[in-house]
Amino acid sequence: MNDLIEIKTMEPSNRLHIQYMLSDYCNFKCNYCSEFYNGGAQQGPKDFDSLVKNFKHLLDFYKRNGRTHFEINFLGGEPTLWPHLVKFARTIKSEYDVKITVNTNCSRTLRWWYKNVDAFDKILCSYHHKEGNLEHYIDVLDLIYSKGVPLNALVMMDPTCWNDVATAVEVMKIGSKYPWWITAQEVHPPRYTAEQKEYFVKEVKRRPPLLKVIKQEYKNILKGKTTVTFKDHKKKKVGRNWISLSGNNTFKGWQCNLGIELLAISKDGTLTGTCNNPIYGSNKFYNLYDENFTETFNPKLVPTTCQKEGCWAQPEMRVSKRKI
Repeated sequence: MNDLIEIKTMEPSNRLHIQYMLSDYCNFKCNYCSEFYNGGAQQGPKDFDSLVKNFKHLLDFYKRNGRTHFEINFLGGEPTLWPHLVKFARTIKSEYDVKITVNTNCSRTLRWWYKNVDAFDKILCSYHHKEGNLEHYIDVLDLIYSKGVPLNALVMMDPTCWNDVATAVEVMKIGSKYPWWITAQEVHPPRYTAEQKEYFVKEVKRRPPLLKVIKQEYKNILKGKTTVTFKDHKKKKVGRNWISLSGNNTFKGWQCNLGIELLAISKDGTLTGTCNNPIYGSNKFYNLYDENFTETFNPKLVPTTCQKEGCWAQPEMRVSKRKI
Protein backbone atom coordinates (compact mmCIF):
# COMPACT_ATOMS: atom_id res chain seq x y z
CA MET A 1 0.00 0.00 0.00
CA ASN A 2 1.28 3.47 -0.90
CA ASP A 3 1.92 5.53 2.24
CA LEU A 4 3.34 8.51 0.34
CA ILE A 5 1.82 11.85 -0.60
CA GLU A 6 4.76 13.39 -2.49
CA ILE A 7 8.03 12.56 -4.21
CA LYS A 8 10.57 15.28 -4.91
CA THR A 9 13.36 14.85 -7.43
CA MET A 10 16.94 15.73 -6.58
CA GLU A 11 17.64 16.82 -10.17
CA PRO A 12 18.31 20.49 -11.11
CA SER A 13 15.41 22.45 -12.60
CA ASN A 14 17.13 22.93 -15.99
CA ARG A 15 17.67 19.23 -16.63
CA LEU A 16 15.57 16.99 -18.90
CA HIS A 17 16.09 13.24 -18.85
CA ILE A 18 15.11 11.51 -22.09
CA GLN A 19 14.64 7.74 -22.18
CA TYR A 20 14.80 6.89 -25.89
CA MET A 21 13.77 3.35 -26.85
CA LEU A 22 15.32 3.08 -30.30
CA SER A 23 13.87 -0.31 -31.19
CA ASP A 24 12.59 -3.61 -29.86
CA TYR A 25 15.30 -5.57 -31.66
CA CYS A 26 17.46 -7.55 -29.23
CA ASN A 27 19.76 -10.55 -29.52
CA PHE A 28 18.75 -11.70 -26.02
CA LYS A 29 15.43 -13.24 -24.94
CA CYS A 30 15.42 -12.85 -21.16
CA ASN A 31 12.61 -14.53 -19.24
CA TYR A 32 11.82 -11.33 -17.31
CA CYS A 33 11.55 -9.32 -20.53
CA SER A 34 8.63 -9.22 -22.98
CA GLU A 35 8.02 -8.98 -26.71
CA PHE A 36 7.43 -5.27 -26.28
CA TYR A 37 11.17 -4.94 -25.68
CA ASN A 38 12.56 -7.84 -27.71
CA GLY A 39 9.90 -8.68 -30.30
CA GLY A 40 11.98 -7.37 -33.21
CA ALA A 41 9.07 -5.73 -35.04
CA GLN A 42 10.69 -2.26 -35.07
CA GLN A 43 14.42 -2.15 -35.63
CA GLY A 44 15.00 1.58 -35.30
CA PRO A 45 14.35 4.76 -37.33
CA LYS A 46 15.49 4.49 -40.94
CA ASP A 47 15.42 8.14 -42.11
CA PHE A 48 18.43 9.57 -40.29
CA ASP A 49 18.13 13.14 -41.59
CA SER A 50 14.45 13.44 -40.62
CA LEU A 51 15.22 12.01 -37.20
CA VAL A 52 17.95 14.57 -36.57
CA LYS A 53 15.70 17.45 -37.73
CA ASN A 54 12.82 16.39 -35.49
CA PHE A 55 15.03 15.60 -32.51
CA LYS A 56 16.67 19.02 -32.69
CA HIS A 57 13.20 20.59 -32.78
CA LEU A 58 12.32 18.63 -29.64
CA LEU A 59 15.43 19.78 -27.77
CA ASP A 60 15.00 23.38 -28.94
CA PHE A 61 11.42 23.37 -27.62
CA TYR A 62 12.62 22.32 -24.18
CA LYS A 63 15.44 24.89 -24.25
CA ARG A 64 12.87 27.63 -24.82
CA ASN A 65 11.07 26.32 -21.74
CA GLY A 66 14.07 26.39 -19.41
CA ARG A 67 15.35 22.83 -19.85
CA THR A 68 18.82 23.54 -21.18
CA HIS A 69 20.76 20.46 -20.05
CA PHE A 70 19.83 17.07 -21.51
CA GLU A 71 20.60 13.58 -20.37
CA ILE A 72 19.68 11.04 -23.03
CA ASN A 73 19.59 7.34 -22.27
CA PHE A 74 19.44 5.09 -25.32
CA LEU A 75 17.42 1.94 -24.67
CA GLY A 76 16.19 -1.05 -26.61
CA GLY A 77 15.97 -3.78 -27.46
CA GLU A 78 19.71 -3.67 -27.76
CA PRO A 79 20.52 -0.10 -28.87
CA THR A 80 24.04 -0.87 -30.10
CA LEU A 81 22.49 -2.97 -32.88
CA TRP A 82 20.94 0.15 -34.44
CA PRO A 83 23.44 1.05 -37.21
CA HIS A 84 23.07 4.84 -36.78
CA LEU A 85 23.57 4.92 -33.00
CA VAL A 86 27.12 6.26 -32.88
CA LYS A 87 26.58 8.82 -35.65
CA PHE A 88 23.40 10.07 -33.97
CA ALA A 89 25.09 10.35 -30.58
CA ARG A 90 28.03 12.30 -32.01
CA THR A 91 25.70 14.62 -33.96
CA ILE A 92 23.61 15.57 -30.92
CA LYS A 93 26.64 15.97 -28.67
CA SER A 94 28.22 18.38 -31.15
CA GLU A 95 25.35 20.89 -30.85
CA TYR A 96 23.77 20.59 -27.37
CA ASP A 97 24.67 20.51 -23.70
CA VAL A 98 23.98 16.82 -23.43
CA LYS A 99 25.17 13.74 -21.58
CA ILE A 100 24.57 10.55 -23.52
CA THR A 101 24.20 7.19 -21.84
CA VAL A 102 23.63 3.86 -23.52
CA ASN A 103 22.01 0.90 -21.75
CA THR A 104 23.52 -2.19 -23.34
CA ASN A 105 24.02 -5.90 -22.79
CA CYS A 106 27.63 -5.43 -24.01
CA SER A 107 27.37 -8.27 -26.51
CA ARG A 108 29.03 -6.31 -29.33
CA THR A 109 32.62 -7.27 -30.09
CA LEU A 110 35.63 -5.81 -28.35
CA ARG A 111 36.58 -4.26 -31.70
CA TRP A 112 33.24 -2.43 -31.88
CA TRP A 113 33.62 -1.07 -28.37
CA TYR A 114 37.22 0.00 -28.94
CA LYS A 115 36.12 2.03 -31.98
CA ASN A 116 32.96 3.58 -30.55
CA VAL A 117 33.24 3.83 -26.77
CA ASP A 118 34.10 7.55 -26.83
CA ALA A 119 30.71 8.38 -28.41
CA PHE A 120 29.11 7.95 -24.99
CA ASP A 121 29.44 9.81 -21.70
CA LYS A 122 28.33 6.84 -19.61
CA ILE A 123 27.58 3.18 -20.30
CA LEU A 124 25.11 1.14 -18.27
CA CYS A 125 26.11 -2.46 -18.80
CA SER A 126 23.29 -4.88 -18.01
CA TYR A 127 24.27 -8.45 -17.24
CA HIS A 128 21.74 -11.20 -18.02
CA HIS A 129 22.96 -14.51 -16.65
CA LYS A 130 21.00 -16.93 -18.84
CA GLU A 131 21.80 -15.03 -22.06
CA GLY A 132 25.12 -13.26 -21.65
CA ASN A 133 28.69 -14.53 -21.77
CA LEU A 134 30.27 -13.60 -18.45
CA GLU A 135 33.86 -13.72 -19.71
CA HIS A 136 33.09 -11.46 -22.68
CA TYR A 137 31.07 -9.15 -20.43
CA ILE A 138 34.03 -8.69 -18.08
CA ASP A 139 36.41 -8.07 -21.01
CA VAL A 140 34.14 -5.36 -22.45
CA LEU A 141 33.75 -3.59 -19.12
CA ASP A 142 37.51 -3.69 -18.54
CA LEU A 143 37.98 -2.07 -21.97
CA ILE A 144 35.40 0.65 -21.25
CA TYR A 145 36.99 1.39 -17.87
CA SER A 146 40.48 1.57 -19.42
CA LYS A 147 39.21 4.24 -21.85
CA GLY A 148 38.04 6.43 -18.98
CA VAL A 149 34.31 6.27 -19.75
CA PRO A 150 32.11 5.98 -16.63
CA LEU A 151 30.21 2.70 -16.44
CA ASN A 152 28.09 0.61 -14.14
CA ALA A 153 27.56 -3.13 -14.23
CA LEU A 154 23.82 -3.55 -13.65
CA VAL A 155 23.45 -7.19 -12.69
CA MET A 156 19.89 -8.31 -13.34
CA MET A 157 19.03 -10.37 -10.27
CA ASP A 158 16.87 -13.06 -11.84
CA PRO A 159 15.08 -14.89 -8.99
CA THR A 160 14.83 -18.05 -11.15
CA CYS A 161 18.64 -18.46 -11.01
CA TRP A 162 19.43 -16.35 -7.96
CA ASN A 163 22.45 -18.29 -6.72
CA ASP A 164 24.05 -18.32 -10.17
CA VAL A 165 23.61 -14.57 -10.58
CA ALA A 166 24.94 -13.85 -7.09
CA THR A 167 27.95 -16.02 -7.95
CA ALA A 168 28.47 -14.05 -11.17
CA VAL A 169 28.76 -10.88 -9.06
CA GLU A 170 31.60 -12.47 -7.11
CA VAL A 171 33.27 -13.67 -10.32
CA MET A 172 33.18 -10.09 -11.64
CA LYS A 173 34.94 -8.89 -8.51
CA ILE A 174 37.85 -11.31 -8.78
CA GLY A 175 37.97 -11.79 -12.57
CA SER A 176 38.12 -8.18 -13.76
CA LYS A 177 41.29 -6.17 -14.28
CA TYR A 178 39.68 -2.95 -13.06
CA PRO A 179 37.34 -2.07 -10.16
CA TRP A 180 34.27 -0.81 -12.02
CA TRP A 181 30.91 -0.29 -10.35
CA ILE A 182 28.79 -3.39 -9.74
CA THR A 183 25.15 -2.85 -8.81
CA ALA A 184 22.39 -5.37 -8.08
CA GLN A 185 19.35 -4.53 -10.19
CA GLU A 186 15.88 -5.91 -9.46
CA VAL A 187 13.77 -7.32 -12.28
CA HIS A 188 10.04 -6.61 -12.49
CA PRO A 189 7.74 -7.47 -11.06
CA PRO A 190 10.04 -8.07 -8.05
CA ARG A 191 9.23 -11.61 -6.86
CA TYR A 192 11.88 -11.96 -4.17
CA THR A 193 12.07 -13.70 -0.83
CA ALA A 194 12.67 -11.65 2.31
CA GLU A 195 16.28 -12.87 2.33
CA GLN A 196 16.78 -11.87 -1.29
CA LYS A 197 15.34 -8.42 -0.62
CA GLU A 198 18.06 -7.93 1.98
CA TYR A 199 20.60 -8.29 -0.84
CA PHE A 200 19.27 -5.02 -2.30
CA VAL A 201 19.62 -3.00 0.92
CA LYS A 202 23.19 -2.38 -0.17
CA GLU A 203 22.66 -2.64 -3.90
CA VAL A 204 26.18 -1.44 -4.74
CA LYS A 205 28.44 -4.50 -4.56
CA ARG A 206 31.67 -2.77 -5.60
CA ARG A 207 32.81 0.79 -6.16
CA PRO A 208 35.83 2.19 -8.02
CA PRO A 209 38.50 3.98 -5.93
CA LEU A 210 37.09 6.95 -4.00
CA LEU A 211 38.98 9.61 -5.95
CA LYS A 212 37.68 8.20 -9.25
CA VAL A 213 34.12 8.11 -7.89
CA ILE A 214 34.37 11.74 -6.80
CA LYS A 215 35.80 12.80 -10.17
CA GLN A 216 33.16 11.00 -12.23
CA GLU A 217 30.12 11.25 -9.97
CA TYR A 218 30.57 14.45 -7.96
CA LYS A 219 27.57 16.10 -9.60
CA ASN A 220 25.32 13.18 -8.63
CA ILE A 221 26.82 13.11 -5.14
CA LEU A 222 26.08 16.81 -4.64
CA LYS A 223 22.47 16.35 -5.79
CA GLY A 224 21.74 13.94 -2.96
CA LYS A 225 18.85 11.48 -2.89
CA THR A 226 15.19 11.58 -3.83
CA THR A 227 12.99 12.89 -1.00
CA VAL A 228 9.66 11.26 -0.19
CA THR A 229 6.92 12.64 2.07
CA PHE A 230 4.56 10.34 4.01
CA LYS A 231 0.93 10.80 5.03
CA ASP A 232 2.07 12.05 8.44
CA HIS A 233 4.21 14.67 6.59
CA LYS A 234 7.47 13.10 7.70
CA LYS A 235 10.19 13.15 5.05
CA LYS A 236 12.82 10.61 4.10
CA LYS A 237 15.68 10.51 1.59
CA VAL A 238 15.65 7.20 -0.26
CA GLY A 239 17.89 5.16 -2.54
CA ARG A 240 17.19 4.11 -6.12
CA ASN A 241 15.40 0.82 -5.28
CA TRP A 242 13.41 1.94 -2.24
CA ILE A 243 10.14 3.02 -3.88
CA SER A 244 9.52 -0.25 -5.71
CA LEU A 245 10.84 -2.63 -3.06
CA SER A 246 8.77 -0.93 -0.35
CA GLY A 247 5.58 -1.25 -2.42
CA ASN A 248 5.11 2.51 -2.71
CA ASN A 249 5.03 2.57 -6.52
CA THR A 250 1.30 3.09 -7.17
CA PHE A 251 0.42 6.63 -8.26
CA LYS A 252 -2.88 6.43 -10.11
CA GLY A 253 -4.60 9.82 -9.88
CA TRP A 254 -1.41 11.63 -8.80
CA GLN A 255 -0.08 14.73 -10.55
CA CYS A 256 3.27 13.78 -12.10
CA ASN A 257 6.02 15.83 -13.76
CA LEU A 258 6.40 13.25 -16.50
CA GLY A 259 7.06 15.19 -19.69
CA ILE A 260 8.59 18.05 -17.69
CA GLU A 261 11.50 16.40 -15.86
CA LEU A 262 11.57 13.16 -17.82
CA LEU A 263 10.41 12.17 -21.28
CA ALA A 264 10.21 8.70 -22.79
CA ILE A 265 10.28 8.11 -26.53
CA SER A 266 8.71 4.77 -27.35
CA LYS A 267 9.93 2.42 -30.06
CA ASP A 268 7.32 3.78 -32.48
CA GLY A 269 8.34 7.39 -31.77
CA THR A 270 5.50 8.24 -29.36
CA LEU A 271 6.36 10.85 -26.72
CA THR A 272 5.10 9.46 -23.44
CA GLY A 273 6.43 7.75 -20.34
CA THR A 274 7.79 4.23 -20.13
CA CYS A 275 4.34 3.57 -18.64
CA ASN A 276 2.73 4.84 -21.88
CA ASN A 277 0.86 7.49 -19.89
CA PRO A 278 -0.23 10.61 -21.82
CA ILE A 279 1.81 13.72 -21.04
CA TYR A 280 1.54 17.50 -21.43
CA GLY A 281 -1.74 17.50 -19.51
CA SER A 282 -3.86 16.00 -22.28
CA ASN A 283 -4.70 12.69 -23.92
CA LYS A 284 -3.02 13.69 -27.17
CA PHE A 285 0.14 11.81 -28.15
CA TYR A 286 2.86 13.44 -30.23
CA ASN A 287 5.18 11.31 -32.36
CA LEU A 288 8.83 12.09 -33.04
CA TYR A 289 8.64 10.34 -36.42
CA ASP A 290 5.65 12.38 -37.64
CA GLU A 291 6.61 14.07 -40.91
CA ASN A 292 4.91 17.25 -39.62
CA PHE A 293 6.51 17.11 -36.17
CA THR A 294 8.35 20.43 -36.47
CA GLU A 295 5.07 22.19 -37.30
CA THR A 296 2.76 20.48 -34.81
CA PHE A 297 4.89 19.92 -31.70
CA ASN A 298 4.47 22.89 -29.35
CA PRO A 299 2.61 21.62 -26.25
CA LYS A 300 2.22 23.18 -22.81
CA LEU A 301 4.66 21.93 -20.18
CA VAL A 302 2.25 21.07 -17.38
CA PRO A 303 1.99 18.07 -15.00
CA THR A 304 0.00 15.09 -16.14
CA THR A 305 -2.39 12.86 -14.23
CA CYS A 306 -1.19 9.29 -13.76
CA GLN A 307 -3.59 6.76 -15.27
CA LYS A 308 -1.65 3.61 -14.40
CA GLU A 309 -2.04 1.14 -11.53
CA GLY A 310 1.70 0.62 -11.04
CA CYS A 311 4.96 2.38 -11.86
CA TRP A 312 7.90 0.07 -12.63
CA ALA A 313 10.54 2.28 -14.25
CA GLN A 314 12.97 3.55 -11.63
CA PRO A 315 13.64 6.95 -13.24
CA GLU A 316 9.88 7.62 -13.48
CA MET A 317 9.22 6.56 -9.89
CA ARG A 318 11.63 9.32 -8.84
CA VAL A 319 10.10 12.05 -10.99
CA SER A 320 8.45 14.73 -8.84
CA LYS A 321 4.81 13.83 -8.18
CA ARG A 322 2.13 14.59 -5.63
CA LYS A 323 -1.08 12.99 -4.47
CA ILE A 324 -4.20 15.09 -5.13
